[in-house]
Amino acid sequence: MVSALWMGPFGLGVLLWTLGLPWPRNPPRATWTALLLELRRTAPGTGAAVALVFVLLGGSCGLLRVVVDGVNGLGARQALLGGAENAAFFLVLCLLVGPGLWLSRAWRAVRG
Repeated sequence: MVSALWMGPFGLGVLLWTLGLPWPRNPPRATWTALLLELRRTAPGTGAAVALVFVLLGGSCGLLRVVVDGVNGLGARQALLGGAENAAFFLVLCLLVGPGLWLSRAWRAVRG
């Protein structure tokens, strides 16, 4: 649990980095409307990409941990809990980074 504390600052840093372009101080109403429309348009694709990354990374790292723990002589329950821990790590990481990427993609489309 303590080793995962770095994910908060890392996720915030990635969120700020992915915004790329600065937010205007008082954007016109049309900018917010266009951003909301772009967020709605890009939601399915971005959600699918983040889910795919989680399944591939979380699943493979979780399965690898189960195999390594099993080979090292841990019981099935302990090995599965270790695999679930690794998968949960990647789930939290995707939940921190995914919305920032989604917002960045929509904002760049509106601005560019």
